[in-house]
Amino acid sequence: MELLVSTAFNVILVNLSHGSASTFLPLRSAPPSSLHNRLIIAMINERNIHWVRVKLRVNAPLPSLYPSWDRYVEDLRQRLARWIRISRHRAHCNC
Repeated sequence: MELLVSTAFNVILVNLSHGSASTFLPLRSAPPSSLHNRLIIAMINERNIHWVRVKLRVNAPLPSLYPSWDRYVEDLRQRLARWIRISRHRAHCNC
């Protein structure tokens, strides 16, 4: 489900659920050309019932990428490099 949300809204989705944490990148789209507040969305899944949005601190480390993400992505190296650049920039600004 997280891959669908990330792809549909073209955002980096961070799942911080109990026992596991993963970062999900969109499958089909390139990173947006401009940064905005909703580029990284962090959520906690409480008891598999409620999703709660949390705000990450500036420079907060992101969990590792979802392991299967690379199976579904075309142009993996180029796309991953662009997403990493834009997420690093986002982590260092107060946008």
